Amino acid sequence: MRHWSSFAASVLVGTLVLGSRESRPVECPLLGRDLRPVDLRGTWTLDITPDSAISLPSARIGRSLTGTVNITRRDSTAAFSVYSGRYSAKLQSVGLALDTGEVLVSVPAGDTTRIVLDPSVDHGNLELVGKCRGDRLVGTWLRTGAPARARGRFSMRRR
Repeated sequence: MRHWSSFAASVLVGTLVLGSRESRPVECPLLGRDLRPVDLRGTWTLDITPDSAISLPSARIGRSLTGTVNITRRDSTAAFSVYSGRYSAKLQSVGLALDTGEVLVSVPAGDTTRIVLDPSVDHGNLELVGKCRGDRLVGTWLRTGAPARARGRFSMRRR
């Protein structure tokens, strides 16, 4: 019985520690350092702001749009890390067709990450390129595809 109590306690502690990984803020490396060792899995709050838009009449320039990005899977090689997951956000005003969809994240050597919302769409996805600063990812985004285009700034903070 003594061993069972010890085992149960270690499983509980392990579950609490490992389960909390997703709720901790991201710990960015020093400026210019490699981002690949940082684990980006977890639930993130996405905040994007359109700075310009063409052929998107409902885009509100300068007004923030928010959503959620849930990064769930990580595959790594020596050259880069790739993550996948899902997003949930009302981003139709900047050209995304659906409220939910796939997310693909690529982290090559260096301090930059590339995030694509709706990567399987050959027109009209959002591509975010950013760096880890403080406790969040920040950078710029572009709505790909013609004739409608949009671009702006984004930040993502892990919950």
